[in-house]
Formats: sequence, structure tokens, C-alpha cells
Amino acid sequence: MRSLIGRRGLVVVLNVALAAQDKPDPIDLLTINPPVLPLYVPRWPDARIDVITDDAAATKYAVAAFGENKSELHVDFANLQVLAVCWGERILDADFRGGCPEVSLEKAVVEVDVDVLRITVRTHLPLGARSEPAAGDGATRTWQPSVFLCAPKTARVVVDVVGARPRAGTAKDFVQVNTPALVVRVAPDSAPSRREVELVAPAGPSPEEPAILAEHRAGGWRLAVHWGEHPGDGIYRLCVDELLIKGGVARLTVRAERVSVFFYSGPPELRPSLSLELPAVDRIALHIVRRGSLTPGDQHDFTDQHAEGLDVDVDRSALASTKSQPAALRRR
Repeated sequence: MRSLIGRRGLVVVLNVALAAQDKPDPIDLLTINPPVLPLYVPRWPDARIDVITDDAAATKYAVAAFGENKSELHVDFANLQVLAVCWGERILDADFRGGCPEVSLEKAVVEVDVDVLRITVRTHLPLGARSEPAAGDGATRTWQPSVFLCAPKTARVVVDVVGARPRAGTAKDFVQVNTPALVVRVAPDSAPSRREVELVAPAGPSPEEPAILAEHRAGGWRLAVHWGEHPGDGIYRLCVDELLIKGGVARLTVRAERVSVFFYSGPPELRPSLSLELPAVDRIALHIVRRGSLTPGDQHDFTDQHAEGLDVDVDRSALASTKSQPAALRRR
């Protein structure tokens, strides 16, 4: 196994930690060193996934995607590779109604014993009637969601694309790929009912304690997900990952994620919240997936909840943990 070399000269030597193991454990890159490169707005019209493995390919890619060479793409290709996941041009409402199209990195694991890099990326599309406007359908703008991952070089890369899929005919999407070096698998749409739900501004100030409130409104429901008050030392996000309304039940998966940052400049306290307007249903089944540990001492987090018309269950299995990493890595 090769070394993972960070952008600031940080070196994480994996082979030392793995040498004593008969069958090395998988290495979760997201728990070792932030591997995402600061590259944005590639000018690809269509969705594509590329694996860049040498300087010549990096230069060719940068000129085509950005109109100029990019030093960020030129990593130590003797040990590393760059995975570029670009969703192409997405059309969205000019006022960002319903949110923005997004590609996020959900999993990045190196299976050392079989020399495979396994990636999961999640795609998001805006919610509501303006989720996917056509060009010329009112005021619109274009967006180029992407993520660039620097990872140890492997013989094979396997990418699972999950999340929202665009409607047929609205825009080109990722496609299945099956080659010896690259496999891309695209899962079905995880939010087929997103056009039936509107993202709205909170009705009032968010409470200090976590609270999930479902209120009957004319013709539907107002669902408010409040995460409570947290110290302003990171990024707190509430995102709708899955959404299906069927048989009188609205089933939602909301990701509640805290991301640590090296430098923070903002309010000393944060109260993240998410408010949605849903159509008339008999029951709301809300599944909350927690990601990213809270600051030590911060006790404001979601709990299971069951009330008339609302069931909430909280999944903590995805919380970041170093327990699965080799001891030598945990000490660094």
C-alpha cells in the first residue's frame, strides 16, 4: 500500500500500519485526511466520471474542463490518482427555489487486499415544482456540480452513484460503466416524489432544543426539523436524501451532518433547521441519518419520536468513528 500525501505536505504512511496484518483492513479515506481537491465549475455539458493517473492526462483534462491548466490536478501520480465526478450542466431556478443540484462524497474506501478504491457519491436535485425547469421555463441559471477526489492509486475504481436521478429527457445523467479499470453503477432515483414537496423558509426562530414538528395546513402538512443550538465550530447540514410519497405515507430520509473545518468565521452558535410543505398524507415516516460526531459536550441531537401522524427514527450507524482503522493510524 502506498502513502497518502496531503495537499499541505501531510503524509499518512499506510504501509507501516498495515505491514503486520495478514489481511489488511479497508482504509476509510474520509477519516484520515480530507481528500477532496478545491476545483469547481468544470465546463462539461454532460455527466462524466474520469480517473486521472498521470500529468499528461491531468493537463489535457484541465484545459478541456477549465480552459487552463490546474496545479491542483497535478498530484504525486507515482502514488496517487484523481477521480473526477462531474454531473454536467444542470438547469435550476434563478432564485435557487428548492435548493441547488449537488454531488457529494459519501464513501471513499481503499480495499487494500484487492487493490480497489470504492467510492459512493450522492446526487441531489432541488425540491418542488421548480426542481428541474427546462431552459426558457422562466428565469433559470446553470450549475455544474462536481467533486474531485485525490486517493491512493489502485488497480481498479468502483463508483456507486446514488441519490436523485433527473427526469427522462431533462438532462443527461451518469451511465453504467464496466471496464477493468473503472466500474460505475447508477442506482434508481431515491427521491421520486421531490416535485410534490416544497422547501420553505422556517415559520419562526428555531428552538434551542432539537424538535421535529408536523403541523396540519390547508391541503397538507408543514414539517419542521430543528437540530437545536450548536457551537459555531463546523458546518451543520440537513439534506433530504430520499423521498417517496405513496399509499398515504410520506417517507423521507434526512441526513443530519456535521462537518469539521480547520478555520471557522461565523456566528458563535448555530441552529440548523429544515422546513418542508408536504401534500395531504395520513402519516409521515421520517428517517434521520446522523453523520459526523458533535463537539464533545454538545448534547443537542435527535431522538426517536412517535406521535399521531408522525414517526421518527434516528440512525447513528454512519457516525464517523476511528475504531475500524489500524491503531497506527488512530494515533496520528
